[in-house]
Amino acid sequence: MFLRKFNLGNEGNIDFTEIFRNKKIPILTLDERWLALFPEQEMTSGMKQLRDKVNTLLKKQGKTVDDIKNLKRVKKTLMQEIVENMEIDDSFLGKIKGKKLEKNQKLILDIKDELIEREDQLAELPYEIRNANAELMNASAIICYNKLENNNKQVKQLEENIANMRIQLKEMILKKQDLETETNEIYTYMHDVLGAKTMEFLDDRILKDT
Repeated sequence: MFLRKFNLGNEGNIDFTEIFRNKKIPILTLDERWLALFPEQEMTSGMKQLRDKVNTLLKKQGKTVDDIKNLKRVKKTLMQEIVENMEIDDSFLGKIKGKKLEKNQKLILDIKDELIEREDQLAELPYEIRNANAELMNASAIICYNKLENNNKQVKQLEENIANMRIQLKEMILKKQDLETETNEIYTYMHDVLGAKTMEFLDDRILKDT
């Protein structure tokens, strides 16, 4: 009922995304009940696009987490190498250590910039996922309510059919009872008038062919 009332205020434009965005909704593409309600063949092309959008963002989130872990691991290794090569001099080996130290320091600065970028992405991804999930929930809700409306119509029609069939069944039972009563009255009358032997003769000649 809420969705119907909300739709009236939308002048026919059905969009509840903002409502769903502000509710705690599970990630639909990871929800077994949603997957059961919407198998591949039941999805519209629009729903498939939204589903793929959610899944792509989830994969991006996972990859970003892995990237951050890898960058931090490399940064830790580089910093350890810097500590190990702090003592440099004018010798050939010392100059090599100095170049390696300079290279590692530059790499660490690059990694810091990369980490900032990845962490900013990771901070934004939950909002992007929530928005995409809300859009998918909107599409799902519209289809669900269309199905509910269609199911309710069918149930109502079936209830009417069942009620009519019950009336017909009752009428047939009454008709059957009337016919059985009439049959018994006829047979009893003829048995009383004609007698048992004549009835047996007639039964054998007439009823055997019916």
